[in-house]
Amino acid sequence: MILTFGTSACEYVVRFEDYGAQSKLDKSLNWHGLDVDFAKALLDEAHCTYRFVSVPWGRALKMLEIGEIDMMLSVSKTALRMQYAYFIGPQRMETIVFAMNTNRVFDVPTVESLFTLPSPVAIQRDAYYGEAFDKRMVQELDVDSHFIYVPDN
Repeated sequence: MILTFGTSACEYVVRFEDYGAQSKLDKSLNWHGLDVDFAKALLDEAHCTYRFVSVPWGRALKMLEIGEIDMMLSVSKTALRMQYAYFIGPQRMETIVFAMNTNRVFDVPTVESLFTLPSPVAIQRDAYYGEAFDKRMVQELDVDSHFIYVPDN
């Protein structure tokens, strides 16, 4: 979880997305889930008020950077993000895995393998897939033939 440096009032705008058990928006437009409960408990303990908003991932990172939202959960700590966000976590430990269709299995023993597959890999724009992936991605000249950017919620 991260907070922006510029937060002065005890009133927070918290970003969530409709994402499984972590955060779910019900038919009455109320948020529920693990991340929601965690944020509510933290902000209630601090006697702060809050408003939840649903914003796509990439846009939310930019909004956090410019101070339009105050808090996001489940954000990986990177050098770039540390320039504008204060990390108070970790919130949970997570491993990102590579999944593929069982009818078309590829051998992917290394990060480099992702850049040589005969089919493109779906990734989310502005998501963090680890230091090794980031280092390799900046060297890639033909990103569009290896990756498809899927929309975030």
